[in-house]
Amino acid sequence: MEVKCRRLEGKVAVVTASTQGIGLAIAERLGLEGAAVVISSRKQKNVDEAVERLKAKGITAVGAVCHVSDAQQRKSLIDTAVKNFGHIDILVSNAAANPTVDGILEMKESVLDKLWDINVKASVLLLQDAAPHLRKGSSVIIISSVAGYNPDQGLTMYGVTKTALFGLTKRKELTDKTVLKRLGSVEDMAAAAAFLASDDASFITAETIVVAGGMQSRFKPHPMAPPLPALVLLLAVTVPFSAAAPMVFPDEALPTKSGYLTIPHANASLFFAFYEATQPLTAPDSTPLLLWLQGGPGCSGLLGNFFELGPYFVNPDAETLSPNPFAWNRRFGLLFLDSPLGTGFSAAPSPADIPTNQSVVAEHILAALQSFFAVQPREFRARPLFLTGESYAGKYIPAAGAHILDVNPALPEALRVNLRGVAIGNGLTHPVAQVATHADAAYFSGLINARQKRELEALQAEAVSLTRAERWLGASDARGRVLSRLENMTGLATLYDAAKQLPYQTGPVGAFLNRAEAKAALGARAEVAWEECSDAVGAAMHADVMKSVVPQVESLLRRTRVLLYQGVRDLRDGVVSTEAWLGEVEWDGLPAFLDAERAVWRTRGDGELAGYVQRSGALSHVVVFGAGHLVPADNGRAAQEMIEEWVLQAGPFRRGGDGLRSAA
Repeated sequence: MEVKCRRLEGKVAVVTASTQGIGLAIAERLGLEGAAVVISSRKQKNVDEAVERLKAKGITAVGAVCHVSDAQQRKSLIDTAVKNFGHIDILVSNAAANPTVDGILEMKESVLDKLWDINVKASVLLLQDAAPHLRKGSSVIIISSVAGYNPDQGLTMYGVTKTALFGLTKRKELTDKTVLKRLGSVEDMAAAAAFLASDDASFITAETIVVAGGMQSRFKPHPMAPPLPALVLLLAVTVPFSAAAPMVFPDEALPTKSGYLTIPHANASLFFAFYEATQPLTAPDSTPLLLWLQGGPGCSGLLGNFFELGPYFVNPDAETLSPNPFAWNRRFGLLFLDSPLGTGFSAAPSPADIPTNQSVVAEHILAALQSFFAVQPREFRARPLFLTGESYAGKYIPAAGAHILDVNPALPEALRVNLRGVAIGNGLTHPVAQVATHADAAYFSGLINARQKRELEALQAEAVSLTRAERWLGASDARGRVLSRLENMTGLATLYDAAKQLPYQTGPVGAFLNRAEAKAALGARAEVAWEECSDAVGAAMHADVMKSVVPQVESLLRRTRVLLYQGVRDLRDGVVSTEAWLGEVEWDGLPAFLDAERAVWRTRGDGELAGYVQRSGALSHVVVFGAGHLVPADNGRAAQEMIEEWVLQAGPFRRGGDGLRSAA
């Protein structure tokens, strides 16, 4: 968002925990509006990097190392501000910690001490240190959390500490320094109204904003509170999108819920959009949930939402939506996530915060799921969950799925995730085996000749050799050369679908999602420019491209159900490449699977050829006819029937055991 005003010229701001995430964003905004800022972090390296970032934007900034529970470091932070600028006008207490998800009865005393020391005591002590240097009219801002209103499972004591901060801001000995002790004016209310109407208030809605000079102004007032003077209370329910928004987003196309899911240990958040099932076959508390992850690395889950399997598609005019008759939320709740951090609307606090490996991606996905469940009714968590996605999500899904099953036993029962299976479409999962298949796939499809096949095999061998040597960046580059040469040899519009004369036409999705009214309707941050695929995430994960997640797939096969599916026309991550790595899986059920019949699969009703199904034990493999890399976009009917019948264990996936039964 472009900052056009300089209303803080001449002021000095001190912000704690401000080298990334919310704290850094606050410091940057205050600085862009003219304030000199003093930032802090526990690590000198982080302080130095953040100061340089702020200075590069023309902001006057200094920094200090400060762990807010350390009295000497708090004093040093205040001294840094006074030494450099002589006074303080704005104090922002942002630091917080949540070191555990234990319940109250299991929480150790040392953890309780840490929560109160950092989340509550530090704000009071910091204010004590700063008070002698606060000028008349100064502002003290304490960052709390919605958990303070409703402490959910896993955030119970964290939420209690945040509730304490609400009370702290009401204490007379604090507010006496800032209450204006005058009647409110019409200009005071006009300023608040202008703020609510501005882009700065784009994430505020359905709230009561009180302009009362710090005086008691809520229901059930304190019996000793003085009567309110006239013209001091402004009640506002803001609708932060234009009048055109309902036409762009008809009510039926809006997500059931959308916005941001916090990743507490990363001081960041991932964007999500959730659509409840429209025609479920099961009771509400047992209706399955699907989490969809896009590939890339760095491609937004909203591409899957608005181009492949969500309830509405963006039309070619990039301005309107049309219903998708084959949406995956017909029978199931459907959750789209912009992951990893830095993808889509999930802006990273800095490039350094973008994950570089699957372990961190998996941790973030689980944290996002915990945040999602925390704001749902208690019974929501018991619903069966299936991780789904395509392409580079062939890595995210096994990594996240195995991580969830690994940590579940150590979690309190109320925080466990009911993972019941994973589904991977056209996945890049074991690249060293997959990169060696492109020459054969193209040659036996008649797309290249024998000489071209030998040339491609030489490039493939280089990629394999570099991978075996764990020279990850070079191996990733070598794979890129294989695919580039193959596309050049074949003259195809895209390797993702050998039958297409043009690449997938996804451009309108980006144009639509970058409209202000679309962002507002979805609850996305107005200042974030949506990209279909993030170059920054691609660069951060470049060394991850050729690494395998087969061990995680093997772990999943021993504990839950796995579906692998590919569009038959995909030359990048298609059927041949999947067959190649499946043969290397170490799993007791593999011999039986390889000997299983590959059955012809037809759609219900009209009996059209949908593809082929092979299954045994926990593993199902589906080849989808009439589709390339983006299976739901190419053959929506088959994709919908496949996911519904696999999850519900119906049709070609029917079996005994403890799975869900379908009434379909």
